[in-house]
Order: sequence, then structure tokens, then C-alpha cells
Amino acid sequence: MKNQWWKMAMLPLLLAMFVACSDDEDYEDYIWDFINPSVMLFVTDEVTGADLCDPSVAGNVVESAYVAYQGKSYPLLPPGVIYEEEMEQTRETFPLPIAFRHARLYPDGQWFVSFGEFAPSDYRGETFEVFWGDGTSTEISFDLVLEWDKKHYPHIQDEVWVDGISNGSGYGEGWRVHLVK
Repeated sequence: MKNQWWKMAMLPLLLAMFVACSDDEDYEDYIWDFINPSVMLFVTDEVTGADLCDPSVAGNVVESAYVAYQGKSYPLLPPGVIYEEEMEQTRETFPLPIAFRHARLYPDGQWFVSFGEFAPSDYRGETFEVFWGDGTSTEISFDLVLEWDKKHYPHIQDEVWVDGISNGSGYGEGWRVHLVK
């Protein structure tokens, strides 16, 4: 028993460690970084399967496409341009200014257009419309709601609708919408 004294001394210490562990952590002092999503639109031709966002494809939909949102018209920016006008670069992770962008997805090279970026806050039933320049349009509605629980932990609820039909959520991976024209 003389050699076992350290085991008896460790027992209260081990019990104190288990009692001290708690799931009641308060996240109030945390700094949170959120993804600022855009709605990404991939458009293919129903008959040929051609990528209609590719500027080299005859009959593409991007030549005169624009977005109408909150009473303002957003023309499609040229491929690779992310700012409508030159802006000062910072190391902050603010959302890019809202714009209608044209880009290529790597590594597969598929073209797409996107509208956003939206910082999570309280977007409920937010709607914009994409006019394709061929007399057709697509209405996109979305929710992007940021709520905090009693421990100051964030919860994001999102969903996207295309012409009134749910396209699901996808906050972490981007809101991808596949259209066939």
C-alpha cells in the first residue's frame, strides 16, 4: 500500500478534470469568418448540350445578359473581371461588391455566370431576375439567414429557388443552378 499512495493522490485530480470539462462554452469572444456566396448559373443547350455561357459558342446567352435586382440593372462583367471598377485591394475578407460576373470553372473549364456576393445576414425571399437577351428570363429567389443561439454560436439557414422551384441549399459549396435552354 505504501507504493500505491500516488494512485490515491491522482484520483481527486482526475475527478476534478472531468468535472471541469463542460459543453457550456460561450462563443461570444470568437471572431467568425463567413462565406459570402453567389448564385452560380450553368446554362446548357437542350438539343446540343453546348455550354451556353462559353463566349465562343454560337448562340451563347452571355452577350446581352443582365440582372435586375432591387431596382438596379447589373450588366455582365467581362470574363475574369471581378470588380465593376478599380477598387483598393485589402487583406480583409469582405464580400465583393454585388455584380454579375462571368468566369470559368477550373479544372474542367466549364463556363458559368454568377450574381452576388451576399454576406450572411437576414435575406428572406430576396429575389433577382436574369434576363438572357433572347427574350427569356430566370427568376432566382433565396434565403440567407444568420441566427445566433444563446451561446453566441452562429447558425446559417439558406435555400435557393429557380422560377419558384426549390434548388435546395448549398451555402458552403456555393449556390449552383443548372439551367437548360
